[in-house]
Amino acid sequence: MIARLSKIKYVETGHMKSTAAAIEKLLVEELFPKSVECDGWNFRQRNCYNVKVNELLRKNLPVLEKIYKDRLSPI
Repeated sequence: MIARLSKIKYVETGHMKSTAAAIEKLLVEELFPKSVECDGWNFRQRNCYNVKVNELLRKNLPVLEKIYKDRLSPI
């Protein structure tokens, strides 16, 4: 997507000749200044893993409740 955008914005308009240079210009001038740095480990722990696990638990809540509430359950 970044390559396509930089090609359309810079190469096809005649501002730059090479796609590689256009990608670098797009990253340096448009994306990097507007990006916010964050700790990757905390982002994964808070956003990626928890969202997937929460969705999985929510979808299977009735089955999980049966497992935990059943008197004969091995859990």
